Amino acid sequence: MTRNLESIGKQKGTNIANKTVLITGANRGIGRALVEEALKRGAKRVYAGARVPMQPFDVRVTPVTLDVTSASQINRAVAGVDTLDVSSITQASPSTTISVTSK
Repeated sequence: MTRNLESIGKQKGTNIANKTVLITGANRGIGRALVEEALKRGAKRVYAGARVPMQPFDVRVTPVTLDVTSASQINRAVAGVDTLDVSSITQASPSTTISVTSK
């Protein structure tokens, strides 16, 4: 998994420095590690989506209540996010592949 985290931002020219990103599953495990990695790589703002929002540990982290299986929560999250440079860094479970999607 460490190799995958190190490659975030390097795949297909994706650079998250000075960008705003949304990370789902951000309150623990891989999602939390992705939030930390995005901050290390210089993201200017990280929307941290989770069913139970995390306590922000950095001024650049904005917690977002987001259960990706709930249409109403997705709609609320969309309404609450100003703009995104990287549309999502997602992981559905520890056994899935991390996906990085750019605008």
